[in-house]
Amino acid sequence: MLNNIRKNFDNEAINWDTDNAKVLMAKAISGAMINSNRININQDVLDFGCGTGLVTLEILPFVKSIVGVDSSTGMLERLHEKIVHNNLSNITCQFVNFEQGVPIQGHFDLIISSMTAHHIPSTLDLFKEWFSALRKNGQLCFADLVTEDGSFHSDNTGVFHHGFNIKDLENKLEEVGFVDIQSSIATTIKKEVNGGLRQYPIFLLCAKKE
Repeated sequence: MLNNIRKNFDNEAINWDTDNAKVLMAKAISGAMINSNRININQDVLDFGCGTGLVTLEILPFVKSIVGVDSSTGMLERLHEKIVHNNLSNITCQFVNFEQGVPIQGHFDLIISSMTAHHIPSTLDLFKEWFSALRKNGQLCFADLVTEDGSFHSDNTGVFHHGFNIKDLENKLEEVGFVDIQSSIATTIKKEVNGGLRQYPIFLLCAKKE
């Protein structure tokens, strides 16, 4: 059962990186993005829903700069700690909650996002926000779950979509104005659910703003 209760990611932030499954998933998704041929060293990048920066920091060596944005100040604080600890100069943090009137600031050559879209009620509004923040010829790469039965999360608080039908997302991207849309399976997550092993594919959707 889907609900409209938001998850408090500030409470999750402190222990987020101790979950090895999350770390491995971020590495797999980052690898798929890097191999998508949509990323290059001349790009200013936005990581939407960056969390503690697991994907952000994997992508950073392959681009010019990254702004990590999130609606959780707790997550952004964890990323900022990593930036300071590693003395990184080409990455910054930005609080964004476009649903509450705090939109993305700036324009970018590439927007990436990992496992965030299912936490946003209106995927169409999300795509419009991304489209607006991209420069001409800007690229989009985002990953999320293929349609599942709600068993992926042990707690579905803040989950507005039990995965997505890829074709439906492609249609929405086209409606907003994206072109050159390509999809692939970035990785497959295996989990023990009710005594059995379940597999959950995670797609990577890439597109371009002309």
